[in-house]
Amino acid sequence: MKKWNYFLGLGLTVGALTLTACSDDDEPKTPEVPDLGIKAPVTSMANSDGVSTFRYNDSGAMTDGTDMYAGKFSINYTPFTVKASDEGEGWKDVFEMNNIATDGNGFITSSSLIYKGEETYNGTTESWTDTGTLTCQYNAEGQLTKLVSSVTEEGDMDEDTYELTWQDGNIVSIHNVYRYKEDGGDWTDDLDQTVTFGYGADAVENSGIYMPQMADLDMDFLFYAGRFGKTCKQVPTSMTSREEGSGEYTVNISVDKDEDGRITALKANGQVYYVYTYDGETATFPTEYGYSAAARKQLRRLHR
Repeated sequence: MKKWNYFLGLGLTVGALTLTACSDDDEPKTPEVPDLGIKAPVTSMANSDGVSTFRYNDSGAMTDGTDMYAGKFSINYTPFTVKASDEGEGWKDVFEMNNIATDGNGFITSSSLIYKGEETYNGTTESWTDTGTLTCQYNAEGQLTKLVSSVTEEGDMDEDTYELTWQDGNIVSIHNVYRYKEDGGDWTDDLDQTVTFGYGADAVENSGIYMPQMADLDMDFLFYAGRFGKTCKQVPTSMTSREEGSGEYTVNISVDKDEDGRITALKANGQVYYVYTYDGETATFPTEYGYSAAARKQLRRLHR
């Protein structure tokens, strides 16, 4: 079973962006991460799947929050560990990263992974624990170039590999191969996908967002915590997905910015699919859908 689920199930919408301010007691501190080239650190982001909020300590280090995919999370630094949990009626998932190693920039280079789950159906509760490893590599500029996650489940294994290329500070391509093997069997490739990014003359400066396609992790917060390297200097103006056996699909990318030059919305073919807020405000995604079912299906393939 693939544990690092598909990043986006896009239901793209049209409508006004609504911001809801937190109370003074809940307001997260604004991080200071100049070493990442981030001019405006995001404190909340949202898409059609949900909302993420990030909290920071006085030193600018992310400590906890809510991730739209991983649930409530916490980051401890002595020792460096990560934990996230999510639950609903009849189920609960817990994710842990331990034995975390970092490089001189504080970027994660390796970690052990633990997945715990519990599900109750018709009065019967089933629980399980899967284990794995994570390894990461970076270039001299501090940008993520390779990420490999491997998880073992009752003798079966799955492996996700991401190889990222960069040029002049910008992300150029991401090649993702997902494969699995049953206990004692051979590896079987289940996904072979390449996403390439284009930068037109109208490409704008990136104030501090990470492209959603940078890795298929259900934990946006570790990118925004600065633990998976630097982001791109500019926002791409196009993305093209090529998947073996499924052809290719291209979307045009654009952004909205506020008067301070901070990115408030990331758009695909003119339609909002991510919103970002700052200074403790909580992002709310528009509620009226603007894409047809066929278009949403194509975009899901692009952002898997």
